[in-house]
Amino acid sequence: MKHLYLAFVALLFPFGGFSQESWFVAEAGCLQLRAPAEAATSVVSWPSEIVEDAFWSLRFQLNFVPSSSNYFRWHLSADSSDLQAKSEGFALQVGKQLVLEQNRAGKRQKLLASPDVILVAGEYGLEVAYEAGRWQFRCYDSGDSLLYEGEAEAQACAESHYSGFECVYTKTRSEGFRFCEIESLGSPYLPPWQPDSADVLLNELLPYPLAGGCDYVELYNAGDSVVRLSDLKISNGKTVCELPPHEFPPQTYVLLSTCPEQIAANYPYADPQAFVGVPKLPAFASDSGSVWLLRSDGLPLDVLHYSPAMHNSRLDTRRGVALERIPGTSQWTSASAAFHYGSPGLANPIATYNEDEAPWGVSLLSRHVSPDGDGQDDRLGVVLHFDQPVQVRLTVCSLYGNTLAVLLDGAFCGRQCYWWEVTDTNGRAIAPGICLLVCEILGDGGLRQFKKIPFVVAD
Repeated sequence: MKHLYLAFVALLFPFGGFSQESWFVAEAGCLQLRAPAEAATSVVSWPSEIVEDAFWSLRFQLNFVPSSSNYFRWHLSADSSDLQAKSEGFALQVGKQLVLEQNRAGKRQKLLASPDVILVAGEYGLEVAYEAGRWQFRCYDSGDSLLYEGEAEAQACAESHYSGFECVYTKTRSEGFRFCEIESLGSPYLPPWQPDSADVLLNELLPYPLAGGCDYVELYNAGDSVVRLSDLKISNGKTVCELPPHEFPPQTYVLLSTCPEQIAANYPYADPQAFVGVPKLPAFASDSGSVWLLRSDGLPLDVLHYSPAMHNSRLDTRRGVALERIPGTSQWTSASAAFHYGSPGLANPIATYNEDEAPWGVSLLSRHVSPDGDGQDDRLGVVLHFDQPVQVRLTVCSLYGNTLAVLLDGAFCGRQCYWWEVTDTNGRAIAPGICLLVCEILGDGGLRQFKKIPFVVAD
């Protein structure tokens, strides 16, 4: 934070020269314009980097009624010491109206204006505050009674190097401006953080929703910084949609949908707290298409080109079945039937397994699971390790042969760990007792394997 008291600023400029600044003099702690009696514009500026979380204030005196010919412009921020040049910044014009304006390449954009003629000759106070795109300013009379206040929205989007005054006057008003108690508080401008391709990823997609439902796209913040959705865009390669203001922390998920209530109703394995309703998403084809995750400046961060080949070939229908990224990889597959074909807002149940010594085939991390919510053995870890493409079907059965849940049914290659939440196909908790993990594996070269792995579900 920087705290600058600038009543002494006139002492920085030499007297008696020919520059416009020379007509400003320091008198009793104030900055007084003492210009020749002629119509002109006088400018004084001083170094100032303040832009963010900023507050500016001053007292000023005018010995005339401000008009379109006699007024001043208080430059709160500017990227050039020549305040009349084509600079970037913000200013408050005090004349016939009070006008908050943004300067861009020499063009002034009016952000907010007061009614006409609210000031006469006399002493006044001004306060301007800026935070996160929101501007507020107030004007007080000599007795500190509020004359006018207003608010506007505009994002500070450039560095500041100077502040100052620009006084416009006729020859009879060349000594009619006096500025006192000039104060500013705030921080320099910092370019907004922009995510890169390692920070935020596409994590789940539902392009073919259930009847009456809608598409959804899930993102994962894999970085170390908070991600702002407004810094991102979603595209199907043709239509680009901006995202609303929302922040999600590192290692968390956010689900984008135009009907979040229906998604929550259709997918029991979900976290509605991670849902963000959006007014619009691009139209995604139900069979094949693309999803682009873009930065606000259009830079691609992630892309998914999806097709029916990514889905489990044994599915009766792909309707309502989400595609999920296998974390730590670029591979995608059908969401599991054991999790109602989607895990919106949550980690995908199949995760990368990092143990180098995982045995070939299918194994369990533990033969004991106790889903009591204490954080110990609440889920069953099923390790898959295949160095060639295989077809894998994993089911959980009771000792009597009743199928309780289908964990995986499709093509697989690599080393992964599948986490099962110990619930049946209807999302109900599995009763305590002995269960069997039934593994059916088919591969090239006549590979065929069938085995049962017993494990215990405890209270």
